[in-house]
Amino acid sequence: MVVYEVVMRYLLDSPTKWTLEVSELCMAAIVFLPLAWIQAEKRHIRIDLITSRLSPKRQAVVALATYCISSVVLGLLTWKSWGYAWHSFQFDMKTAGVIPMPLFPAQVMVPIGCGLFCLQCVVDVAMQVASMRSADYGSQAEGRNQETPEPLTMED
Repeated sequence: MVVYEVVMRYLLDSPTKWTLEVSELCMAAIVFLPLAWIQAEKRHIRIDLITSRLSPKRQAVVALATYCISSVVLGLLTWKSWGYAWHSFQFDMKTAGVIPMPLFPAQVMVPIGCGLFCLQCVVDVAMQVASMRSADYGSQAEGRNQETPEPLTMED
């Protein structure tokens, strides 16, 4: 779409009126829809400056707390963003650009993406609890500089 605009504008001297708005509206889907998949693959950025120094048991507790807090925050974000998108749908809100375009399709990407992300965090909570129950932390000495366990994957 952007390439089309560049060709039309600079090669054919015939710019379009709609490509900027459509590409901006597509950004919501580009950002929010892959969040759950990235979480399932454990590819979100993690800063482990502190957690890498914890024992495996404490790392597991921190991971569980993180998943629980994330689930609550994402649940709230899903709920509130759905209300905002629904309001936009009810009142047929449109962009203020040259070509008025409905906002709802772009706005509904936020609660869909956050809702899926929330569900993935709930799955991660269950997987983390199961992993912690099956782990034998009693035989491991708690201390610093122990090897960091691999993050859970869907195959585990």
